[in-house]
Amino acid sequence: SMIAEVLRTANLDPTVVVGGIVSDVGSGGRLGAGDVMVAEVCESDGTILKVSPTIGVITSLEREHMDHYASEEDLFSTFAAFANEVPFYGTVVLCLDQPNLRAIIPRIKRRLVTYGLTAQADLTAQNMAFEGFVSCFDVYWRSGGQHQRLGRIKISSPGMLSVYNALAATAVGLELGIGFDVIRESLAKFARPKRRFELKGTVHDIMVIVDYGHHPTEIRETLKAARLGWQRRLLVAFQPHRFTRTQDLLPRFFTAFDDANFLVITSIYPVGEKPIKGINARLILDGVMQAGHTSAHFVKQMTQVARRLVDEAQPGDMIVILGAGDIYKIGEVVLGGLRQKFGEER
Repeated sequence: SMIAEVLRTANLDPTVVVGGIVSDVGSGGRLGAGDVMVAEVCESDGTILKVSPTIGVITSLEREHMDHYASEEDLFSTFAAFANEVPFYGTVVLCLDQPNLRAIIPRIKRRLVTYGLTAQADLTAQNMAFEGFVSCFDVYWRSGGQHQRLGRIKISSPGMLSVYNALAATAVGLELGIGFDVIRESLAKFARPKRRFELKGTVHDIMVIVDYGHHPTEIRETLKAARLGWQRRLLVAFQPHRFTRTQDLLPRFFTAFDDANFLVITSIYPVGEKPIKGINARLILDGVMQAGHTSAHFVKQMTQVARRLVDEAQPGDMIVILGAGDIYKIGEVVLGGLRQKFGEER
C-alpha cells in the first residue's frame, strides 16, 4: 500500500492489487491508467512463483505455511526462486535485517538493493522517534561507499514494521527515479489499510485497536508498536488462525504476548480446516503462562471475550484485538460495552 501511494503521488497512476483494504479506495485494488502495477503476491500456496516483477520486494522470510511447504529449505528455495524471476534488468529490494533473507542472498542472481537499520544496508533509517500513531526517522542512502542523508520521513503508522515498510517503499521509489521529496510527501499522507493497527474508537480514554496480526512475529511487533507510541496498559485479545499454524508455530507464541498486561485467548479460527487432535488454543495459554505471563486467560465464546475486556478496562488503557479470523467483529461490541459501562453517549 505504501508503494502504491508513492507511485500515485508521483502521478504514475498505478494499477494496485494488495491484500488489505486500502482506506481511501475502499477495496484491495484499483485500476490505473499508467503502465505500472503494484501487486502483493502470496507465498502461502506457491503462487509467488507465477509472477515475474520488474522490481521484487521481499520484506521478510519466516517459517510459515508449512502445510504447503515440505520443509524450511523448500520455503527458502521458493523465495530465492521468486527473486530470480525478476528479469536481468530488474531489481530485488530486500530487508537486510532479516536473518533468513541474508541467508538466501548468495542464491539471488539479480541486482540487489537492501534496506534496514544495519549499516551494511543501502538504505537505512536513523534517529527514529515514535509518538502515538506517528513515526519519524532520517533516511540515509549509500552513494559512493558513503551513506548520504536524504531527509526526514514522517508517517502516520506506528512501530518498527512501519519504518521498515516505509524504507522498502522509499527504495522502490528511488529505483523508479522518483524524487525523495515526492516520496516523503506520499508517505506523510499514507493512510493505514483496514485492520492494520486500526483505531475503532476511543471511549472514556480507552483506545480500541483492531489488527490482523496472527503470526507470532506480527503479534510481537504490533504490541511493541503500542509500547513505543503510548504509555498505556495493554489489554489484548487473540484468536489463533488455523490448526496447522498453531501446531507448527506453537512454541513461538509463548513469548509473543510479553508486552500484554492482560491477555484473553479464544478458540482457533479454522478457515475450513478440520481439527487436529490435541491442538487447541489452550496450548498457547498454557505455554504463555509457563513462560511467566501473570494475567492470561482462555475464553471460548466471542461475546464473553468482549465482556472480559470491557470488565477489565479502565481509563488510559489500550485494547488490542488481534487475529486474521472474525475476532475483529467484537471491536464494535467492546466499544458499545465501554459506553454502557462509563455512561457515555455514542
